[in-house]
Amino acid sequence: MQPRQIVTTISGVACTGGIAAAIPSLNPAWAAYQLPLLVLGGSAIAGGIFGFVYLLATAPKPAPAREFLPSDITPHDLTQKVVGLMGVHAEAIGQLYHGKWMRVSGVVNDVVPINALSRMLGIYEEVDKVYVVINFERKWVDQLAALNKGDSVTVIGQLFSVGAFGINLKDGEIEQFIRSKPTLED
Repeated sequence: MQPRQIVTTISGVACTGGIAAAIPSLNPAWAAYQLPLLVLGGSAIAGGIFGFVYLLATAPKPAPAREFLPSDITPHDLTQKVVGLMGVHAEAIGQLYHGKWMRVSGVVNDVVPINALSRMLGIYEEVDKVYVVINFERKWVDQLAALNKGDSVTVIGQLFSVGAFGINLKDGEIEQFIRSKPTLED
């Protein structure tokens, strides 16, 4: 038997009769997606409804808005909240701020390769000299390689952990940097 396409449209959405009966109020926003159903020997493959699930799962999702810590909360403030606490208690304090974005300015101490795809930048925060470690993804590797010890940088990243001696940010981005002294390339 030759396969044939059958499309039933309910509110502009491709479905089989059984699926349409099971889902009477389909979202009209999906009307643009006319998904065909393949019928082989009388048994329908419900490509319509599974297609909706696939489209919803693969549709680009907007990036969530970045929630920044208030600018008056500094790395020093965060470390002071956990000084003298045991690690497990410090971790609970850090979880209150985990995932929030933070802007930090400081002086470059080191850039360490984690692997071919990521780097870790260590800076001393400008005001209180708290050590801040920022993890960067591959797209920042070249920019990080251009940094020298002593350069001033401003970075943003998501707070990952807080300890008595410093903080760790992930998903770092360099906003600006200023050379501490001219190099041969300058």
